[in-house]
Parts: sequence; structure tokens; C-alpha cells
Amino acid sequence: MKKIIAFTLTGVLLFTSGLTVYARQKGYNPKAKTEMTTTSQEGIKEQTQTNEQTRDKNQISLSVKEFKGKISIKGKKVNFDILPVLKGDKILIPVRAIMNGFGAEVYWDPQTQTVTISKDNITIKIIIGESKVYVNGKEETIDVPATLVNSRTLVPLRFILETFNKNVNYDKKTGDVDIEDKNNNTVTNDVYGNTNSTVTNSVYGQ
Repeated sequence: MKKIIAFTLTGVLLFTSGLTVYARQKGYNPKAKTEMTTTSQEGIKEQTQTNEQTRDKNQISLSVKEFKGKISIKGKKVNFDILPVLKGDKILIPVRAIMNGFGAEVYWDPQTQTVTISKDNITIKIIIGESKVYVNGKEETIDVPATLVNSRTLVPLRFILETFNKNVNYDKKTGDVDIEDKNNNTVTNDVYGNTNSTVTNSVYGQ
């Protein structure tokens, strides 16, 4: 009887081993399982990052509203590639459209996220997200840091206009804004509380 039991157990063990070997030969691949798990985790991570970026952009977009006034340079209406917007009581507009109207040059450096505006002997460098700016290499502080709205770069217009010796005339009745040289006596400085405009840059290599 003992011999029979021994033979029976041996047969069961051999049969089980055979199934295990067969399963491994037919496609069991521990490495493949690990790779699938890693790929799945990376996919989840990428999707999470995308969702966070979309959420941030939406939050920024929701913080602004359309500016319905007209913006002019010396009485001539400016046509923008994107419409100006309001953020609180600040007007945000594309800096290239404005500064090119005054003959300034605007550059965008995607590596350093820096906007450079130059005219005559004045050069302003503004870094996205920073309240520090540089005028002819000298550090200064702006009240509204450069930021992004709908993938566009925005910078404070008042600071730029004052640096380049410009005045802003704001019409409270129409909401229109006219930008002129400081030596132009037709400008009433009624603006600097309300229009404290802000600029954006179409410079954006974006």
C-alpha cells in the first residue's frame, strides 16, 4: 500500500511540474508584465500632467474677460491678432502690436521665457512670472508680473509706456484708450488709475 501511495504522489508531482513548464513555454513572460505595468503608470502620469496643465490654463482664462473698448495710437485704431482683455481693472493687450506702432522692436526668447523690447537707447527685458524687470540692465519692479492668458504672454503696459515716455488717455464714457507721446498736449492723463493697461506680447514665438 505504501508503495502505491508513493507512486501516486510522484505521478502527481511530475504532472504538476509538466503543467508549469508548459505554461512558461507557451508565453509566460515576467519582463513583459513589468513593462506593461511601467507603461501603464507612465500613461497615467502623462494624463495627470496634461489635466493639470489644462486646469491651470482654464483658471487663468477664467480670470480675464473681454475688453470692449477701442485702443488707438495717436488716434489711429490698433488691430490686434488677439482681442485685448481685462484682468480686474487692468487692460491686457499684445505688446508687439502696440510697440511696433511706436517703432520699437520686440523679441521673444522661448528658452529663458524673456520678452525684450527695444527702441532708441532703451531696452526692457521682462521674464514671465517675475515681478523683476530690467531696463538697460538695471533691475526694477513691476506691480503686475508678466503672465500667460490663453497661451499669450502678458506684461504691464503702464510700466512700458512710462519707460518709453508715452501717455495713455482713457475715455471713461466710451472705455476707449488712446496712447500718445508725452510731448503731445492733447493727452489728458485721466487714465493712469483705470487703464493701468497691461500688455501682452504677440512676440510669443507661440
